Amino acid sequence: MYNFFLKLPNIKLISTHRLFFPTGSMQDNKHHILQNIDTAERYRLLIEQVKDYAIFMLDEGGHVISWNEGAQRIKGYAPHEILGKHFSVFYPAEDISKDIPGMELRVVRQTGKFEDEGWRLRKDGSRFWANVLITAVYNERRQLIGFSKVTRDLTERKKAEQALQDSEERYRSLAMQLNRTVQALATANEELQQFNSIVSHDLQEPLRTTYSYLLLIRKNLADKGEPEQLRYIERAILATTRMRELIISLLNYALLGTEERIFSLLSVEELVSETLHNLRHGLEEKNAVVQVNREISTVTGNKVRLLQLLQNLVSNAIKFSGGKTPEITISCREEPAFYLFSIADKGIGIAPEYVSRIFEVFRRLHPEKEYPGTGIGLSICKKIVEYHAGNIWVESVLGEGSVFYFTISKNLLAK
Repeated sequence: MYNFFLKLPNIKLISTHRLFFPTGSMQDNKHHILQNIDTAERYRLLIEQVKDYAIFMLDEGGHVISWNEGAQRIKGYAPHEILGKHFSVFYPAEDISKDIPGMELRVVRQTGKFEDEGWRLRKDGSRFWANVLITAVYNERRQLIGFSKVTRDLTERKKAEQALQDSEERYRSLAMQLNRTVQALATANEELQQFNSIVSHDLQEPLRTTYSYLLLIRKNLADKGEPEQLRYIERAILATTRMRELIISLLNYALLGTEERIFSLLSVEELVSETLHNLRHGLEEKNAVVQVNREISTVTGNKVRLLQLLQNLVSNAIKFSGGKTPEITISCREEPAFYLFSIADKGIGIAPEYVSRIFEVFRRLHPEKEYPGTGIGLSICKKIVEYHAGNIWVESVLGEGSVFYFTISKNLLAK
């Protein structure tokens, strides 16, 4: 049975069970009574058919005395299952243990209403997040006759808020983790710089001393005419020289990962000319033929590092010529997002199984006696290209030659 209490003109209290009329002539009030009944019926139907809100009435003790479609949809109870039961059945055990339902009714009795949000229970025991408004209902004599209760299911909003909160928590956690990583990297960079200082001075100093003494010993042995011992000393000098070159190469490789990226607008013609000038001894010694196909005039980059890159690639083209006259072609052109450079040769080429591995540190494809070197040159080239937000790769045919390509981003900002 659905019971609704409302105040209407000329009627003290209306329920679906009884009508209480004022004293006076029934005939005089007949028209108004029929109007009031019609209004009450409309109001009842309106409340019953609301589906998005649970709207129901409680008696003075908190027992359910009305139930609409929204209440049935949200809470899962049919009218015959819930009418007469105490409204505390909608509260989780932890709230009942704290007498939350009783506290809410006490507040309503004192202030006239109570509004809150919290977890509520459905018939099947599942929880939903609810916005609850409880209002005191009085008769014309201002006597409390019960309570109206309106409940909204805000579970989806709560889930969205929780998801946002979780995202914020994850973001804060990631930010803290990133901050720790940045601090760790800063510490590692500082340690690396200290290591570089040791490498550049403390390790090279003993080598310079050893090298100087070896040169003196070689001079003395040459004066005494002892060829056997002189041969051993020559080997020691070569080993010392190679160690010094290796230390310098390692230092350059390490510095590329820590130094500040400073770029400027550079002339491509000057870069190529200076590269060939620095390598003129090797080019002249091998009678190398160099062709330059330049389609761009300027690039933005670090001059020292780009010179190092070009010199490494051109010197490799000279070194790995296979006894033939080196024929080297340096080309550069503009693409939509980058500048493309290539250094082509007609040397010994690279076997297919090694093409993807030649940029690894200390990767050597040939014995030291055949082709001297540290095995770090192409690794440094790769670092320099990455320093310029580019890529480097090689296309090669064994016995026919190689073409090394690298790109430089067009988005680098000159300082």
